[in-house]
Amino acid sequence: MKSLDRYGEAIVEYEGVAEITFVEESGTVYKGYFEAKQMRTGGIAVGFVPVMNDEDNLTDSTTLEFYSPTFHGVDADNWELTSIGQTSRVPRIGFFGAIGSVAEPALVFGASRLKARQKGATESGYLKSSFLVSNLIWHLGRSVPNPITLETDALKVTITPVEDYLETADSIKAIRGIDPTARVLIESPGDRRRSMEEYAEIMKNVVSIFRLTTGNKVDWYYGEALADSSALVVERIHKDAVTGPFSKTFRSGVNIPLLRGLMEAFFSDCYKAIGQEDLTKLIDYFVNVCDETSYLEARGLLASTLADLIGQTHAEAMDCQNVMEEEDFNTEILPALQAAISCIRIPELSDQLRERAIQQLRGAFRHPFRKRLYLLAKKTNLPLSPKDINRAVRIRNELVHSGKFLSENREDWYEEYRFIVWLDFAALCRLSGYDGELSRSMLS
Repeated sequence: MKSLDRYGEAIVEYEGVAEITFVEESGTVYKGYFEAKQMRTGGIAVGFVPVMNDEDNLTDSTTLEFYSPTFHGVDADNWELTSIGQTSRVPRIGFFGAIGSVAEPALVFGASRLKARQKGATESGYLKSSFLVSNLIWHLGRSVPNPITLETDALKVTITPVEDYLETADSIKAIRGIDPTARVLIESPGDRRRSMEEYAEIMKNVVSIFRLTTGNKVDWYYGEALADSSALVVERIHKDAVTGPFSKTFRSGVNIPLLRGLMEAFFSDCYKAIGQEDLTKLIDYFVNVCDETSYLEARGLLASTLADLIGQTHAEAMDCQNVMEEEDFNTEILPALQAAISCIRIPELSDQLRERAIQQLRGAFRHPFRKRLYLLAKKTNLPLSPKDINRAVRIRNELVHSGKFLSENREDWYEEYRFIVWLDFAALCRLSGYDGELSRSMLS
């Protein structure tokens, strides 16, 4: 299999016969040969060669430029593969070797997910499923860490280091990739069975917990489930994984009580201040805040922007984001304020400054950052004193308006950055429903 080699080294690969369907074109189906690979870089690439009577139609079709195909194939080892979610065109390169022939692929695309199931498998659900996870590091010193078991009423999660954990942990800090550091086993309680898609959805939340507690771009890329009778793998799922640099923002190791508390909060019916989708997006943003490859000022600005966004998202969820309704402000208050500014006639107030002042009034119906922080701390029991809130506001304003930290002493900048990162971290823990200790010593 050589046609996809230029996309990178494969960690799992399939080859066989397939059908490509363009749903947007009334279900037009093309039959041919395929190869599919999950790359070490995290992506999933699929190459397709049509049978001879379809080749001209597929190659010349403008459909390829505008529509995403769905894919179904069977490989030589009887794995039935189906693309799940979005697919996207990628540049066509190289040659495609399929079933002994050599041909240029008419279509190469990337898939967000690829499901593989053994042909003839009868299982409709599984008692457990395991996933390979990259960029999760939780050892201290040079000892392989112990497994971690997290249990709630809804599930049991066991995190076990891979065999070559220490070597992978050393290399992952310098090289981006999805080399696994851990295997995560998810077990359902009693005799409850879940589909692979349900286990993958659980892993989405588990990954969010790992990202929040480590500040790293932890992600899963491969999952599998076993048949009860044979203990053989009968279903797999591959995901286009996110990779990124390793962050040292948090101390080495994982805070187990925090991890357990967050697991309980994520997978229970406890109160959550915002929706799960918003929480996941904010945690993904938090990982970018911890990315140490950018300038400290840029990270500080990201951290401050996230704090503002967290406050705004929480205020909207509580329906207390505004001082008054925007429509009422625009009709009753704003015109009078604009007229008052327009009437001011002093030499120091240029037309440019007057217009800038008028523009800044347009958002005056919203609560300011300080008020949103106060509401956040009060509603979620966030350990922020009035002095902390004042410091956060001053740091945020200086970064947003001047692009620099508050202190003139460069040595104090990292401490200011750490303070805003801790604020983001603590706020996200509270918004998830976690009510335990939030010590600033959790950051390095």
